[in-house]
Amino acid sequence: MTQLSHHKLFEVETHQNVAYFQGALNCGINECTMRCGLVTETHQQELIAFQRGSNPQLDSVLRSIATYTNDGKVYFVYNHYKYTIGELCKTEHFKVTTGGRLTNGFLNLIRGIFFALDELHWEHKTTHNNLNVRNIVTIETDGQSCVKLTGLGLDIHERDVAYNYELEKRKDCCDLEGILRAIVLHSLRSAPIPPMFEALMKNLMKSGCRNLANSIFLLSPYRRLSYLAVAFRRVRIDDKHTNRFHTYFLRILPTDWTKEARKNRQLELVLDYPSAKEYKTTPVSFLRFCRNAVMHYPTTIQGYKSSFQEQWRALYHLCPNFFNKLHDFFISVDIFIFE
Repeated sequence: MTQLSHHKLFEVETHQNVAYFQGALNCGINECTMRCGLVTETHQQELIAFQRGSNPQLDSVLRSIATYTNDGKVYFVYNHYKYTIGELCKTEHFKVTTGGRLTNGFLNLIRGIFFALDELHWEHKTTHNNLNVRNIVTIETDGQSCVKLTGLGLDIHERDVAYNYELEKRKDCCDLEGILRAIVLHSLRSAPIPPMFEALMKNLMKSGCRNLANSIFLLSPYRRLSYLAVAFRRVRIDDKHTNRFHTYFLRILPTDWTKEARKNRQLELVLDYPSAKEYKTTPVSFLRFCRNAVMHYPTTIQGYKSSFQEQWRALYHLCPNFFNKLHDFFISVDIFIFE
């Protein structure tokens, strides 16, 4: 732990918890964020978080730099972050929902959080143990916003008492669901929660955040379509997966999906594609249709060019519940479409 003192610094100026260390070239610091331990309990918790943040292997965790003492108060110095998610979601330029739907900005934020928690849970086999709106932050890297975790609780491997790793992961997921649900409910006010959000939260609790950042809903429209193309190949590799897929989605998929598809001119052309075999009402046949739609979807009809977003919406409209549960199925059988 590096201790910063006045003799190393020409000037320390603080503004809204951001410390500007002028002339602290020996420490390699120009701008960073400080958290202050004013109370004994707070100090101890921040010390634990600071020590865990100094581990260079934890890429998803905000990096600890040094401590700074001033007027008897201890400050813990970290790489500078722009907002906590609580602050970000209250800014005028950031929208959580619009028209009752989650915005792309908020979905990207969720994806970043899932990536960070996935790394802790599955790559490093540890947990956060102290998730709240203050301990999830965003930083700017090369002009891109990135999510980092901070304020970590005591590492499960350093405790004196026995722990249950699965229960600890579940607690992190429960805490994260509560944070995200509160943000969404505040934005929606009295409007209903989007089914997409509910599907993501169910997958969060089932998967422990494993590969959840690559859920189909958190991908760009182009990547969503690519997901469908890859998914069909993965299901067809093994008869065991094919049978499980059929059983899992049999009651979900409507038997008249082909009739619904014919209401869309582009999807109708996919159904009638010359080299395509006749489609059945089975889930595997529907997934094959989705794959063919991705590969052969006529993007231009009568001079009108459709976007990837419109292609995705046309397919999603056929059976929303099928797509809501698609990633859940693949995680349950340890298939990762994208890693």
